Amino acid sequence: MKQLYVKVGLLSAAMLLVWTGMACAETPNLAPRKIEIKRGYTPEAAKCIECHAEKTPGIIEDWKLGKMGHAGVSCYDCHIVEKDSPMASQCSGLKGTKLFISPMVSSKTCERCHPTEVAEFHKSAHSDLSRMAIYDKKKAGGKLVALQLQHEGAGFLGVETDSAINEASRKSGCTFCHGSEVEVGPDNKPINSSWPAGVGTLYPDGSVGTCTVCHTRHQFSVAEARKPEACASCHLGPDHPDIEIYLESKHGQRYLNQLSLYKSYRQRSRNAR
Repeated sequence: MKQLYVKVGLLSAAMLLVWTGMACAETPNLAPRKIEIKRGYTPEAAKCIECHAEKTPGIIEDWKLGKMGHAGVSCYDCHIVEKDSPMASQCSGLKGTKLFISPMVSSKTCERCHPTEVAEFHKSAHSDLSRMAIYDKKKAGGKLVALQLQHEGAGFLGVETDSAINEASRKSGCTFCHGSEVEVGPDNKPINSSWPAGVGTLYPDGSVGTCTVCHTRHQFSVAEARKPEACASCHLGPDHPDIEIYLESKHGQRYLNQLSLYKSYRQRSRNAR
């Protein structure tokens, strides 16, 4: 009896396999799919890369080393703008075409791929608040603006307000980090040393923020922006000695010690090769 059950079971399994095969062979694929992955650049993007590889090879090499280059994000993707943009201009390679670009790239462009990061940025003191510290005449009772234009800008000596001499200290010591209000000429290119500027820069199209202050162009390294040295380019000096305080703290000492050990390890590894 036991052997009979085994034979019946094997026969049933065999019939099931045959039926399944027939069903699969006769049933058409109602949802055919073709997965195709294409990599490369549009002719316009390729032209930008070829031109800048000759005219600004350092920029292209930097871009190649970064994740933008590895991901296939090109100059064209970030610098192209609409013709009616207040920042639209044409470089020599685009003259006579219908393409317009801008050398200025704000957080509005970065937001297309990094919406969460840009939203967080606008909630921080690095956005509008940063620029307002040097432009808002109501902030601190107007003392911050007076410091730049009346005292450091020699307004108290009769130097004309908004003149190049009057603005010199603001542009060299303040807007470089806090940001500027970008001015453009008839060709929509920046004038009056109003660009490049700091993290809270206000652009002609109304957008705010310069991500490359921390993620240096054109490699845009996340690792770089996480290091205290990246912050030190602005957060230093007698008026806000943040990096000095950090490096003298226990946290800073541990960071420097670990950095020293890491460099020593790397050197020993190279010597061992």
